[in-house]
Amino acid sequence: MTEPRHTTTIRRPRELSETRTSQTRDVQDLVVGTAELRKSAADLHEEASALDESALSLQVDERASELAQEDVAELLARAREGFGFAWEDLAGLVGVSSAALRKWRRGEAVAAQNRHRLARVLAFCEALPRRDPRIVDPVQWLAEPFLAATDLRAADLYSAGYAGQLMSVARGDLSRSALLDQFDPNWRATHAADDRWEVVEAADGELTIAEREGT
Repeated sequence: MTEPRHTTTIRRPRELSETRTSQTRDVQDLVVGTAELRKSAADLHEEASALDESALSLQVDERASELAQEDVAELLARAREGFGFAWEDLAGLVGVSSAALRKWRRGEAVAAQNRHRLARVLAFCEALPRRDPRIVDPVQWLAEPFLAATDLRAADLYSAGYAGQLMSVARGDLSRSALLDQFDPNWRATHAADDRWEVVEAADGELTIAEREGT
């Protein structure tokens, strides 16, 4: 009986150029895939940051609602004695005139909206050191130049409605320059620092702004 013959098929090896083309496509696919993953990660980080800012703002609002139940005189005492606010600076953050604040101090009626704004400033100042223990003086933190290259202060950003973002800065989740870019993309030109002034220590030991010598 004749045994069946076994045949072997010899496959032609892939041409070198085909191999290189395939490798190039693989590399391109990896580059595209990596770029897509990075974009997705950036989008997720942006969404997480936005949610975090909203959560921080809600926490401040909840505390502000609690504080708003107190008498205005007690809130003003907290601001002045507890945090060391100057009346003019406090008025600016609350969004009223210094004259209005003087009337409150004399016991005149305060609108519910203004009472809540005053309470929110205090709630914000309470929350800052919890976000960053290095912030031992929230009032000073608000009053200092936000960056050396600008005349903007954290207080200006707070008054413009960026309290949540300031909390993210305090936590280290948002850079100062990134926040300024949100506030005004042209801040480097429109809010450039004035070199004529500097922060110095006054005779009473408090920090103050004074004109540089020789200017």
